[in-house]
Amino acid sequence: MKKYALLIIFVAIMLLGIVACGNDDDTTRALISLQQATADIAPVQDDGNQQQDEINFTDINDLWAYYHQAVMNQDFGALKAIVNFPLRSYGMRYTDPVTYISESEFERAFTSFLAQEHYWIHISDDGEITDIVRTNYDFIVQNENLAFLGHDERGALRVNERQETGSLDGDWARAYDEIFEVVNGVWRLTAFFYAPRSNDAVDIGMTDAEIGALYNKAANAFGWFDMETMPLDTTYEEVDENGMVYWRVDFEGIYTLADLEVHLSSIFAPEIASELLAGGLYREFEGVLYAIGAGRGGMLDRGGETHEIIRESDQRIIYRVTVDVLDLETLEEVVDTVVYDFALNLVGEKWLFGNFNLTR
Repeated sequence: MKKYALLIIFVAIMLLGIVACGNDDDTTRALISLQQATADIAPVQDDGNQQQDEINFTDINDLWAYYHQAVMNQDFGALKAIVNFPLRSYGMRYTDPVTYISESEFERAFTSFLAQEHYWIHISDDGEITDIVRTNYDFIVQNENLAFLGHDERGALRVNERQETGSLDGDWARAYDEIFEVVNGVWRLTAFFYAPRSNDAVDIGMTDAEIGALYNKAANAFGWFDMETMPLDTTYEEVDENGMVYWRVDFEGIYTLADLEVHLSSIFAPEIASELLAGGLYREFEGVLYAIGAGRGGMLDRGGETHEIIRESDQRIIYRVTVDVLDLETLEEVVDTVVYDFALNLVGEKWLFGNFNLTR
């Protein structure tokens, strides 16, 4: 940009000199020269990952060539120009939920995706089998001219050749772990498959201690509906139209039904929070939260438990609780175990449990 400005200033000074000293023909020629000089000058852009205007490709191989170069350069601005946001992120199992990546989250998520490792089996021409570890980044940069083959063409390929080709079926294409689709007539990156192993180092923005604290918070809140209601002040009684007796809730920070809903919505997915509140255990009278006094005992055959945090991706964590099942007669001998997997998903800027229940 500085070079651009200096050149404009220099040309302008020259023009002023000609205008001051020359005749009308000289002035006209100088103006034409100034127009020609500035027409081919483009501002020098700063280095970095700047957002670009959308770039459109109608040929999938042209898109791949552009995509390959942008990944090589780690140019996230160039990559955003061919992404259809929100970008979908799939796990490797059909039961994994689909997560959605916004433009602001793209660089962090895609960096993790590029670092994801895969084990390959390479079969040489003489039949020798070799195990190879490659990242998604390796696959992209090692395939400068990826060939996208139609369904019939893929059928005749050997295993080795398939690893170096992409799939193409009409308006849909896959290059190993990336999905490209035609959107409004042009090819876009629309999804990728991202499911790192549990021992992969993934920056998820939460420590183990924070995840454990959130689980304890969830178990406590869920227990208000499944184990024992919130603490009650029995000096305040209300009776509803069906004859049910409600007592005023005595809990710091939660004074209304709206407060309770906000608390639940900070822990659980919306459908879980709605289902808990729909039971009618809690009601509001004259702007104050009340509850039916109710509770149950725990399961007698449940013994010790262990907790494990499985980091599946930067947007999904499994909180696994393994509980010992005791012999009902002795309540000492462990006869079985029960495993509970609670999915903790990043929704917007909040980590929310997508499923939950008490373990005892």
